[in-house]
Parts: sequence; structure tokens; C-alpha cells
Amino acid sequence: MLMRILFSGFSLLLFVFQAISVTAQVNPTGFIHVDQFGYQTEDEKVAVISDPHVGFNSGDSFQPGSVYELRSWPSNTVVFSGAPSIWNNGAIHSGSGDKGWWFDFSSVKQAGEYYVFDVQNQVSSSLFRIDEHVYQEVLEQAVRVFFYQRINFAKNSPYVDQAWVDGAAFEGADQDRFATSRWSKGDPSTALDLHGGWMDAGDYNKYTTFAREAVLHLLQAYDQAPDVFTDATGIPESGNGIPD
Repeated sequence: MLMRILFSGFSLLLFVFQAISVTAQVNPTGFIHVDQFGYQTEDEKVAVISDPHVGFNSGDSFQPGSVYELRSWPSNTVVFSGAPSIWNNGAIHSGSGDKGWWFDFSSVKQAGEYYVFDVQNQVSSSLFRIDEHVYQEVLEQAVRVFFYQRINFAKNSPYVDQAWVDGAAFEGADQDRFATSRWSKGDPSTALDLHGGWMDAGDYNKYTTFAREAVLHLLQAYDQAPDVFTDATGIPESGNGIPD
């Protein structure tokens, strides 16, 4: 019984030690920048290290260590290491006010979760993924934004989270379904059904000039990469055989 208690206690201490060790490995700093969405497996993969000199954070400073590692999560296994290369011979970048370095780990193509680790400074980047489909969820949520922005269309479950349920805006008299022209305002015989589309910013107006840009960009994106646009983004039109 005593041995069992001692063994259990040792196991608990080992677990706590491992938890502390893992936490120590991932110690994110604002000076090591990675793509927040992640990297596709065959893409160029570069972390950018910054040292502020001009601007609101000019009081901060960071000197990268000579050895950087790419480590897998949660095992903390080192899968690649190398030295960061300085940008433009140490010049200050005019746009950011920072000096910069690059840490290129493009040779790593195994899908998984990783972080960049500065061995000397014992700090890291935030966690990120390498995956061939790393942008798919981002694309689907970007498409859903257009649904959330629809005017004259109720946002109900199951298409939105319960916290975002909302009724159809501007459905009353003289609104978009009963719109008369500025020259015949108030004459019901001239009304046109102009519902749908998106508001321009927060002023409740709809301009074809700005709607045109969004539509053209969406159509061009679909024309260039039709396979990435699915019919399953969770909007009312999903499942109708037409990419959302």
C-alpha cells in the first residue's frame, strides 16, 4: 500500500513537472511573427523576427538568438533548426520602424501543429498549423460573413449561433421591398422590390458601385479556384448543388 501511494505521488510530481516543462517551451513573444492562419504544406514558410526602433513600441527591444528551432506541439520535438538571417543588412524598415530577421523553415512539410523557438532567449512564437487545407476553415468563415451582412434577411438557427440570431432588417413600409424613387416618393404604383444585398458600412445605404467590387472579387476567386468553394458552409442555400 505504501509503495502504491509513493508511486502515485511520484506519478503526480512527474505529471506536474512535465506540465511545467511544456508550458516553459511555449512562451510566446510579440517579436516572433508567424502566419496566424498557418501554412500550406508546399508553401514558403517564414517567421519574421522584429526589433522595434521607431514608433509606439520603440521603447521595446529584441535581439534574436543565433539558433532558432521549429518544434512540434505537444511533443516539443525539434524538427528543424537554423540561424535567422538579417533583413536588408540591418536597415530599419520604413513602414514598421523595426529591424528584422527571417527564419525560413520551408523544408518542413509534415502536417501538424508547431511553434518557432528562440533557444537563447527561451521565447517562442504562438502555435500554428502546417496543413494542406489550413485555409479551408478561414475561407468558409469569410464566405459566411456575406451571409451575416445580408439585409432584409433573418438570421436564424441553425445557420447562426444563438447569440447572433437576428430578424430581417428594414422590412417596413417605404423600405427596400416597397421602395419608390426619389422623384415619385410615396406613390405605391412606382414601388420596386429592392431587398437583398449588403449595407454600405453603417449608413444603411446600398451602393451598386461597392457591391459590384465584392461580387466581382468573389466570382474571380471562384473562377481561379472553383474546387475550394464548397456547398456546405452552413447558410440557407447550402446543399442546393451550387457553391455557396
